[in-house]
Amino acid sequence: MSGARRHDAHVASQARGGRLHEAHDARGAGLHDASVASNARGARLHDARVASNSRGLGAGVAAASASRLWPAPGPRGQASVELLGLLPLAVLVALAIAQLLAAGSARELAGNAAEAGAAALLQGTDPTKAAREALPGWSRDRAKVAVAERRVEVRLRPRTVIPLLANRLEAHASADAGPPT
Repeated sequence: MSGARRHDAHVASQARGGRLHEAHDARGAGLHDASVASNARGARLHDARVASNSRGLGAGVAAASASRLWPAPGPRGQASVELLGLLPLAVLVALAIAQLLAAGSARELAGNAAEAGAAALLQGTDPTKAAREALPGWSRDRAKVAVAERRVEVRLRPRTVIPLLANRLEAHASADAGPPT
């Protein structure tokens, strides 16, 4: 088909309502319409940026700098924003779990120290010294050992992220050496 005939066929097709372009399915046409609308919105934004940035610069320079300053709106970076929003909550939950584990560990250590003090009472040695020696080094300064008759009581403050919580999470344990023999 010659160039003139092809041109004539295209003009005739346009006059009949553009049947040559009806081969696109509805989705393609819908995407095309959305793309045209998006491009029109982008052109308006671009024109506004060029107008606001054209302070003595050529239109081409202003357009190039405006397109770099204002990225097109879209879902890009959505996951990063959500992560930054949830990160403080995740850190807070992790610290709360660590604090509860430290409190549980302090309770276990206090119980072991109280039993060691009670065993020392039965053997006739110093129960306070035995209870302190049963504790690991980091917790010896945080422990209070009290001996009343045949009973050894140990109070141990766990390590805390917030120092005000140490007194509220203090572990109490006691052990009884039994009746006097």
